[in-house]
Amino acid sequence: MKTAMLTLLFVVSIVYADETAPDSGDDVDPVTCQDELDSIEAEIAEIIEQTGSHPIGAIKPQCLKDGTYTPRQCLGSVCNCVAADGSKLTDDFGIGEAVNTDCSCAREKQEYKLSGKIGKSFKCTDIGSYAPVQCTGSVCYCSDIKGQQLGQETVNIGFIDTLKC
Repeated sequence: MKTAMLTLLFVVSIVYADETAPDSGDDVDPVTCQDELDSIEAEIAEIIEQTGSHPIGAIKPQCLKDGTYTPRQCLGSVCNCVAADGSKLTDDFGIGEAVNTDCSCAREKQEYKLSGKIGKSFKCTDIGSYAPVQCTGSVCYCSDIKGQQLGQETVNIGFIDTLKC
């Protein structure tokens, strides 16, 4: 039991290593989601070989085919929207709320910011989805959860409260 608990702590520390490790300033290749997943799976295999049982609570990140993190990551019952490198983009939210978001607004907002472009605004909910009202410049409209305009109605930003979305 002691080995299983130590293993759980070790695996969790790997999952959150990118959030707590100090920046050494060295030019080291960043760890991808796939690198992290491979490391965790190797550690799990080693524990199984040593103990003959699968560690309880082994938590693995969800990765995209390109090796980056999926926009929504959950640890137990707590979820976050994350950037491609795994850094948090939102505060914690419950797994019950997670079914209502794909974190597209939070991820696209962060990617747009990193691109250096200016002029586009993103109105995201607390769980990383697009808010029901979006604006481009001074023109506002109702949008779906992907940020796409619904219908033809637009209003000047000064009249945003008149939209019934």
